[in-house]
Amino acid sequence: MWFILTIAAMFMWGCADVFYKLSMDNDNPDSYLEVAVTLGLIMGLLVPILIPFSESGLPITQLMRENLLFMLVPVGYGVSMLYSNIGLKFLEVSVFSPLQNASGAFPVIFLVVYYIVSGRGEILREEVTSFDMAGTVLIVCGIIALSFAEQRLAGVKADRKRIGAAALLFPLIFCIFDTLETVVCAIILDGDTVDEADLSRLYGAVFFVIGLICWLYIWHKRGRIFNPFTRSNAPRIFAAVCECTAYIFYVYAIGQKPLFVAPIIASFCVVSVILSHIFLHERLERSRFVCVMFIIVGIVLLGISEGLSY
Repeated sequence: MWFILTIAAMFMWGCADVFYKLSMDNDNPDSYLEVAVTLGLIMGLLVPILIPFSESGLPITQLMRENLLFMLVPVGYGVSMLYSNIGLKFLEVSVFSPLQNASGAFPVIFLVVYYIVSGRGEILREEVTSFDMAGTVLIVCGIIALSFAEQRLAGVKADRKRIGAAALLFPLIFCIFDTLETVVCAIILDGDTVDEADLSRLYGAVFFVIGLICWLYIWHKRGRIFNPFTRSNAPRIFAAVCECTAYIFYVYAIGQKPLFVAPIIASFCVVSVILSHIFLHERLERSRFVCVMFIIVGIVLLGISEGLSY
């Protein structure tokens, strides 16, 4: 089941990436803030919707008070995502997404260290098959290679944009926080501190607060209320819905197989690259194509391993 959930999350995040790009307006200096407002409102719906699935059934305020230390992770993740949207405004999806999601390689390393240090190294011997190892290596190598391939092209492409190569800092900052968030979530779900529904509710609450702050800032700056539910804002709404759906799939998947979910999820850059090539007419160079094929083969191997386990 984890594999299906992971593939679904990967696809939805890839779609969200393209919708985010479509929603960016270079003539609107607040476009990334408007994205944050829309995402916050949609993610905020997780707080009431997931109450029936929560094991604790706690009100969101009490849930946040009892997990104050962990709240730093979604706050950092949400803020870094806000800044990453600034980078998305100035870079092509096919450049931005692989750079941002090179983080897929790092959680695997940290989680392996975690299992060994916590005295649970037997999990690696009992659950990791040769197909798993080969698939994970191919995915990680493919993501890293794709990131380097895009970096070589980024200098030329970034020069065409307003802030140039400095935009590359934004996805790299997100990459660091994304790695931290993935590892911490896996450890928390592994330790049964909170269940998947409560974890999603916490993230929904944090994103809602960040979106509310951005909305109030836009209101103060412009002197008028920003309405996110207009026809012109449709790409942002679709992006937020895809993001919210992907996150639910991700949380329930990573609670089952964190070691393999992380690299597959990060492979949503493959979906972004392919969709941006088809719908946004961004070029798909040969080097990108080879890296994409490496990642796809790795995902297929993990799927075969999952099928053989039944």
